[in-house]
Amino acid sequence: MFEVTDDWVIDTYPTATPPTKPLKAFNMLFWLLQFFAAVTLLTVGASKLSQMRAVTFESLGFAEWLSYCAGSVQVVGSILIIVPRTAQLGAAVLALTMVGAIAMHPLNIGSSPVPALALLGITGAVAWYRSLANPSGS
Repeated sequence: MFEVTDDWVIDTYPTATPPTKPLKAFNMLFWLLQFFAAVTLLTVGASKLSQMRAVTFESLGFAEWLSYCAGSVQVVGSILIIVPRTAQLGAAVLALTMVGAIAMHPLNIGSSPVPALALLGITGAVAWYRSLANPSGS
């Protein structure tokens, strides 16, 4: 009564669509966001590597080495976010440092966490977008 062929299976089930490339406008937008985050956090990280900033960390009750550690992570993350192959990793590292900055600013320094929140949003969005653009992670 019914005849089942290999063609019947292909016609019945939808085929997978090939992965699409990101739109050029979005790609440009995220490159600009990456560049902005890299320049901003490279400047902040480099300032944490100075002796004067280490003294500021010490006056807040933190060890001097924490300033150097945070500065080094921010400088390395800023370099990683610019390199296309490591942009997702760099954005994730910088987003994690911004989580620490959001907690640090209002609790210990007494300043607004809004700049750190903005940078968390930017670096988090870049990490998300780059994971979509390159799902294999390489």
